[in-house]
Amino acid sequence: MHKVVPIENNVLSLEEGSVPWSCGVNNVCIVTSRDSSEPYEGPWKKELRLRIDLETPLPVGTVPCGLPLESIEFIQHSSKPLLTIHHPVFHGLWNILIFAPDRRIVHCLVPKYETEKYEPNDYYVIVPSSGDQNLCVTRSPVEDYSKHIITIAPPLCFFARMTVFAIDEISTIGQTFRTSNFSELRLRSFTTEPDDELVDKILDVYGFHFSHIIIMDVVEHVSEQERYRSFVYHDKKFDVCFRMQSHVTLPEMFELQNFPFDSQDLTIIQSLNLPFPRAKLLVNKEAPSLFAEDSFRFKSEFDVTYGNQLHVKELCSDPSASAAGSIYSRLSFSLNLARKPGFCITNIVLPMAVLTSLTSISIGVKTIDGNRLDTGDRLSVTLTLLLTAVAFKLVMASNLPQVSYQTTLDIYILICNFWILLAALENVLYPSFGYDRSGKSDEDPKEKFDEWYVTIAYLASFILINVLFWWKVRRNLNQRNQMARTKYLKEENVREFHSQKSIQQLEQSSQSKDSQNKDIIVKSPL
Repeated sequence: MHKVVPIENNVLSLEEGSVPWSCGVNNVCIVTSRDSSEPYEGPWKKELRLRIDLETPLPVGTVPCGLPLESIEFIQHSSKPLLTIHHPVFHGLWNILIFAPDRRIVHCLVPKYETEKYEPNDYYVIVPSSGDQNLCVTRSPVEDYSKHIITIAPPLCFFARMTVFAIDEISTIGQTFRTSNFSELRLRSFTTEPDDELVDKILDVYGFHFSHIIIMDVVEHVSEQERYRSFVYHDKKFDVCFRMQSHVTLPEMFELQNFPFDSQDLTIIQSLNLPFPRAKLLVNKEAPSLFAEDSFRFKSEFDVTYGNQLHVKELCSDPSASAAGSIYSRLSFSLNLARKPGFCITNIVLPMAVLTSLTSISIGVKTIDGNRLDTGDRLSVTLTLLLTAVAFKLVMASNLPQVSYQTTLDIYILICNFWILLAALENVLYPSFGYDRSGKSDEDPKEKFDEWYVTIAYLASFILINVLFWWKVRRNLNQRNQMARTKYLKEENVREFHSQKSIQQLEQSSQSKDSQNKDIIVKSPL
């Protein structure tokens, strides 16, 4: 399993609404080397650089996209941020290479061109007003070039959701589950026209490919994954949607300390194998991730805690897990299942309680003439019941993975075995300590007290320990259910808030002049 860390403690946690850093440009031209300032006009050469003279030095420390600028020269190319330039000739997206010590001169990589001299890009970039939004690409020229501006481009923001259609198998012993799911990652307001070539050109600059979206830790692909891309018209622009359908077997480290009263998170981790600050995964709060509860095959064994809702959490990779120290954005989609304990209670707990209670027979039982049974006869009854209890333990162990800790059911069986052991000790020790032999040698020993008192104390103590044990189990269950309920209500409030926000935006959009335009969907299978 890959190590992940909460996004709240990582550089990927951008403040909502943060404005991308930008400044004016004094001069921009193509040069032939790092030390040159003479403009170059001619065919492409490998050593060409785009030299940008800034009005304001680059900020010290971490830029709004989260990358320390001091280390920009030493990190791998795919992890470096991009610049957008508002300029009549050099408009578009550019890869940063290095910058001067005073931070006023920036050098960018010049992509290969086949013409005699550099020609302007055939696309234009509209910079978003917020760092948590995508830039928008268009072929329509921008008319106002009175002021030349550069901006640190925001990362590609993929708003993700998932639908789990079915869970075919849950293996507690193998600690795996098999699921069929559909996922969608959406670049919102990414282009003004459904142009595959245009979108591919921008994604190539970012270094993104559809294959960078993966489901992590797959044990087995049950069927081949289906992938396709589409455009969805929304609010005068087009969203780019990447859709995948998978049928896979995934590992899950089951936490069985509370078995058979445990709850398990079946987690699907989706990763974007493009380092930050190039791209990041975000939760699609407007369209919740769902589970098809009606098709759940294991309703007799598990209760679905959140109904048809998946719990989604933003994560990121541990930088120490990457040789280059890169950070990758991830999302975990979790379905919480609470195990129904009825089977184990009926087939293990109740028989064990009855077997343990039956050992009291070997304590207080007497023959028809009122004499106490021989110690050997009593021990044979007790040890037979003990062997039966051990057989129950072996049957239970065969249905669980080999874990080093004790489950709730293990603890209860150990308690029962301990009480059976107490009965065996009583069988052996009572003849020595329960009789008064201080009389004459020719007199029979006399009982100090009736052995039925021992039987009553034995059963009473076993009942008391059962009451305490199951009271504690019940309390833990109530706490677990309360935490699940609180977590579910919190997520439900967030979804309701974003849903109302979307409705308000839709109503405002419907009042605009373009409200008569219908949604257009253009699919392009990959």
